[in-house]
Amino acid sequence: MSSLEGSARAVMLEVLRHGPTSRADLARRLSLSSASLTRLTKPLVVGGLLRERSAELLSSTGRPSLPLEVVAEAAYFVGVKIVKDAIFSVVTDFAGNVVMRREAPVHDRSVEAVLRVIEAEVRRLRRSQPRIAAVGVTVGGMVSEHSTVWGVSSLGWQTVDLGDLLRHRLQLPVTVENDVKAFAQAEHWFGAGRGLRSFAVITVGIGVGAAFIANDELVTGHQGLAGLLDHWPLDPTGPECELCRHPGCVRVSLSSPALERRASAELGRTVSFDELMDLAGAGDPAADRMARAAAHQLGRFTALVANMIGPERILLSGDGIGYALVAEPELRRGLTEARHPRAPADDLVIEPLEFFEWARGAAAMAIREHILHR
Repeated sequence: MSSLEGSARAVMLEVLRHGPTSRADLARRLSLSSASLTRLTKPLVVGGLLRERSAELLSSTGRPSLPLEVVAEAAYFVGVKIVKDAIFSVVTDFAGNVVMRREAPVHDRSVEAVLRVIEAEVRRLRRSQPRIAAVGVTVGGMVSEHSTVWGVSSLGWQTVDLGDLLRHRLQLPVTVENDVKAFAQAEHWFGAGRGLRSFAVITVGIGVGAAFIANDELVTGHQGLAGLLDHWPLDPTGPECELCRHPGCVRVSLSSPALERRASAELGRTVSFDELMDLAGAGDPAADRMARAAAHQLGRFTALVANMIGPERILLSGDGIGYALVAEPELRRGLTEARHPRAPADDLVIEPLEFFEWARGAAAMAIREHILHR
C-alpha cells in the first residue's frame, strides 16, 4: 500500500473499525463534505483497499446505499506471540480474520534461538501466503517505541531491540508490542470493544495485565509503562509478593501461580490451576472457597480500574480467568461493592483466551502500523 494522507487514513480506519459503512455515515463521523469524501475514497477503491457492497435500502422512502468495506484480501499480516516454551503464530487478512495458524516449541530461550524460531515460522507462513505486508510480535514484558523489549522475566531477557533484529532477518516491517496492549487493540477493532471510544482489558494468567483504550486510541504511556497494575496493593492481610514485597498485591492475590501455591499448601499436595478449577466446579469445599475469594477480589480490582478510567466496557480474559467463570456471582458482588455509587453499571464481558488470540493481537498492531505509517 502506498503512503496515505491523513484524511485517507482516517477513512480507512473508520471503515476497518466499524465494518461496512455508508458514505453518508462516513461523512458525518469524519466531518467531511460529500465532495471531499468522494475525492478520498475514489483512490482507495481504485487501489483495491476499499470496495462497494451490494446496495442496501436504508429506509422505505430513501435511496439505496452502497456501503464501503475493507478488501480483506488486499494484504495479509503475521502475528507472533512469544511465551517461555512456544511461539504461536497466525496470519490474518486486512480485516483481522485469522486464516492460518501455527505453533512451534521453544527449547532455548536465548534471544538468538528465539529469533531463529520466529524467522523459520514466518518463512513457512510466507510460503503458504506470499502477500504478507508486515509482522507483529508480542511479549509478556514492557515495550518502548514499538521495538525494544525489556524486563521479559519469563524469557530471562533484559533489554533487546527485538523489532530491529527481526526487520533485518525478515526484510519486512515489524511492530513489537506488549501482549496485553496488542490484545486490547485487536478487541477494540475486531472484538468486544468494536465501535467503542473507551474500553478496558484485564487479563489473568501467570500474571495480571491491563490495557486501556481512551478517545479511540490505545494508551501506551511513557516508555510503554501504562497499565502496570499487577503490583497494586489489593489485600493488606494477604501474603507478601516475592517481587514487590507488598502484602496481597494483585499478582499474589489473583494470578494462576499464586492460586496454585495456596491450593497446594491447603490440600497438602501439588495442585495445578486447571485441577483447582475442576475441583471448584465439582463443589469441593476448599477449592470452592478459594475460587470464590479470588473472584470477589478480582471484582473489586475491576471496579478500581473502572472507577479510574470510566470505560464503556471492560473485558476480563486470559487463560487464568477460570475462577471468574466458576464463581461469577462473587465477581459481580465484588464489582458492585467497590464501584463509585454514581457510576453507571458496567458492560462487563468475561471471555477465556487462548494463545492464538494473543497472536491475533500482534497482527492487529501490524495492521495498525501499516495503515498509519505505510
